Amino acid sequence: MILEARESAAPLDVLPSSGRSTLVKKELMVKSHNGSFRADFVSPYTLQQTQPKESKAFMFWVLVVVLLILALVNMILTFTILSVLRLGQGMQSLELIPSDNLIKFYGLTDLCNITKRDGHLEGFQDSPVSLTADNSEAVVNILKHKGAKTWTTSKIVVRPDGLAEITNVSTFEVKDHEGRLVFSSAYPNFELPKGVKKLDVQIARVSRISSPVDSNLLVGSDTYVKLRGNEGTKIEGKEIVWSADQDLLLRSLNGSIHLMGGHGVVLDVQNMPLVTNEGSTQQFKLCVCREKGRLFRVKMPATCLSYAGANNPCA
Repeated sequence: MILEARESAAPLDVLPSSGRSTLVKKELMVKSHNGSFRADFVSPYTLQQTQPKESKAFMFWVLVVVLLILALVNMILTFTILSVLRLGQGMQSLELIPSDNLIKFYGLTDLCNITKRDGHLEGFQDSPVSLTADNSEAVVNILKHKGAKTWTTSKIVVRPDGLAEITNVSTFEVKDHEGRLVFSSAYPNFELPKGVKKLDVQIARVSRISSPVDSNLLVGSDTYVKLRGNEGTKIEGKEIVWSADQDLLLRSLNGSIHLMGGHGVVLDVQNMPLVTNEGSTQQFKLCVCREKGRLFRVKMPATCLSYAGANNPCA
């Protein structure tokens, strides 16, 4: 049982003025005292709302620190790549020229495959373009695209032995450093430029080789010269001279060899080796019997009618 003792407050108008002021001061002190105690009170609901906010703030700062570390590592890697590859406007041996849509190479550049959309490989003035391959072929392919299919239409192959093979090309031109045309496959007859007196090749596949009327045509080699034609070889001239340090070989696979001259054919047999007659060579004539068709031979200089009687093979 709780007993409450309450003092009945007298009306303010009944109390004297000094008592009324004292009562007002007490009420103000009680209100101030109660307010200070309310400031230190925290409800459980407020605690539940404060803890998630603190954890979210902590995770946010952790994420910021991680991103800063990743950015720092990325910057270090970027500067390392720039220093190793020497990247700038280009690379160590490569420069990009965006204004002219060009790529300029310096020094020696080792590349595996190069794809050029416009098909132009050019060098600057007084700087020739050199394409080399170590112990392998240097191949330049011209590719044609149609949808997803790609095939080679023309190509240039430079072999390790120095021979160059050009296939499926309608026109091929060679120019000097001043831009003057040295060779072009567009002309049916190839003429040496002025000042060029000698053409040094290892293999030449042509249908005809000729010289001007008042000039000599000289074909020579330090090792050997081989002239061959799929349908024969014909050599014409005012004077034809063949000379060799060792052997001259004339051979026809399925035909004959004709040596004809307006004033005869001269063979210098002074240094030509001749076969000595070490023994007699027997020669025979082949004969056939008219009625029986029997074949027999007779020793030269006898004739087929030299046999009669029992020795006649046609009897």
